[in-house]
Amino acid sequence: MRILSIAAGTLLFLFMILMTIRLSGLNETYVPFDSTFLQGKTPYGIVGWEQNFLLEKNPELILWADVYRNKHDELLVKPWADRNQQKNDLDLSANPTRPLLKDLLQKFPKTRFIINCNVNINNIHVNLAQVIEEAKAEDHVMIASDYDTILISLKELKPRLVYGSSSSDITRIRSFQSLWVLPAAPLKADVYFVPLKYRGIDTVDADIVQEMHRRQKKVFLGPLSTKDEVQLALRLGADGLFVTDPFLLPPH
Repeated sequence: MRILSIAAGTLLFLFMILMTIRLSGLNETYVPFDSTFLQGKTPYGIVGWEQNFLLEKNPELILWADVYRNKHDELLVKPWADRNQQKNDLDLSANPTRPLLKDLLQKFPKTRFIINCNVNINNIHVNLAQVIEEAKAEDHVMIASDYDTILISLKELKPRLVYGSSSSDITRIRSFQSLWVLPAAPLKADVYFVPLKYRGIDTVDADIVQEMHRRQKKVFLGPLSTKDEVQLALRLGADGLFVTDPFLLPPH
């Protein structure tokens, strides 16, 4: 009986700790990030930059640009078909299918871009900051990356840009949720931008979306490749839909 009593007391103590942590998170107040990028009617449609011809009919589309760097410190944009290729397998010269990021931003000065940078090499955040500044694109650019180091370093240079979440944010959010303390999970990103699954694990559910919205943060989901995935994202309440095929987007 004494052992059971000690175990019950320990469980009660742990419950009280978790409850305190949860309540402290729920008592936090948030204000929406004031950004031109996050204005407009949701859900936002997000497509690969190659689909830019669709801007003529739908100028509110957001273009996804996955960047890498060549030996001249120039930032190029991958085509979607090469999204999984490593730098050594990519063409390092600019051409119509792999344009310079600065040229793409300047060609579409009123278009919103999500710049995805998963090349964690020395000072690439400096290259990004310089290109964005020279293109005067601060108001219509969001930065995405799997690497916290890139997001943190670039945010020190460009704090007013919009930043997405990293892969470590997914782990952190899910871990806190499993302990019933999701409201206390730390998240510095302005947008919770995740695929539906990461390494075989669901990254988002209705509770996470509700928590992000409580924090005045947007939720972007994708890439979405089927109608079922798009419908699931809509049911969850996603604010942005990144689709591999623009015809998957719902009528706006």
